[in-house]
Amino acid sequence: MECYESPLHIVSAQVAELGIPFTQQTVEEKGNEIPAVRGLLEQLELGGCLVVADELNCQKDTACTILSGKGDYPLCAKYNQENLKRD
Repeated sequence: MECYESPLHIVSAQVAELGIPFTQQTVEEKGNEIPAVRGLLEQLELGGCLVVADELNCQKDTACTILSGKGDYPLCAKYNQENLKRD
């Protein structure tokens, strides 16, 4: 059995109705998760899909990635992000 010095970090996209992942991508370091999620979203056909992400991925660039893929999202906005909340 192979031993790892640090845990594997994986981002995944799953079919909510089935509760199973249909694609995953490893991330070399925890700090690289945000761009890895965006890269994963760019590979998917998001038209007609609702993308749900944890608060780490509630960022303008991620929202733009989802919208450019014709997807939709219910991302949280901080109180200091008035324009984003309004949009």
